[in-house]
Amino acid sequence: MASINETSGNQERADRAREIGHAILNWPIRPYYTPEELVMMLPEIAVMLGYVGRGFNGNIAGKISRELRKSRVPYLLNKDHPEGFLYKGMRQQFLVVANHDEYEKPISQEDFDRMLPEWKTYGELRLQSSAPSARALQIRHKKA
Repeated sequence: MASINETSGNQERADRAREIGHAILNWPIRPYYTPEELVMMLPEIAVMLGYVGRGFNGNIAGKISRELRKSRVPYLLNKDHPEGFLYKGMRQQFLVVANHDEYEKPISQEDFDRMLPEWKTYGELRLQSSAPSARALQIRHKKA
């Protein structure tokens, strides 16, 4: 979405695409994300569900989280606290978007904290790639 829309004639869409293009390099690639992270990564979900546009004043991440839970997308369970994991200074829930079976059982906050730094970011993985387009993406977004 980001690379396709960076040159969009719609300035708001182009600005949002550039913002996502910059942010994606720092996103960890892991099998679970907060609803807010999913909205940033997959903005078209909000559009498809009708949560973007005139007249909508709600919490888009919360609405998408509810839709995903209704579709039985599981949450990562914290065995130490029912309201989720302490992440970036607040309790947050994480939707498991891959490897569901591996994250079926609750994990402790300690295990969660230990695992977080182990996930490489998209930018780190791109730098390790031998594809010429990988390096070009990295350089293009550092200049902007």
